[in-house]
Amino acid sequence: MADRWLFLVYSNPAEGKEAEYHEWYDHTHLPEVCALDGALGAARYELAAQDPEATHRFLAVYELDRDPEEFMADLGAVSYTHLTLPTILLV
Repeated sequence: MADRWLFLVYSNPAEGKEAEYHEWYDHTHLPEVCALDGALGAARYELAAQDPEATHRFLAVYELDRDPEEFMADLGAVSYTHLTLPTILLV
């Protein structure tokens, strides 16, 4: 069986932008990232109980079938050319 990795991304929407954040993440960003070579799929989660020490409310888990460092290098190479990343939605 080939090696598999989980790549975790923690994030928060900008204040007052939660609906736009979820719309972008679910319908734009996840499909774009999952279309890259090495991405097998993704799932998103929200922190169930708000821990006062938690710094992020949301988690995206990407399943990869290639080395995460290689995947991130490719993601970085294409992120400025075709991935949509509205910085106003992320904190």
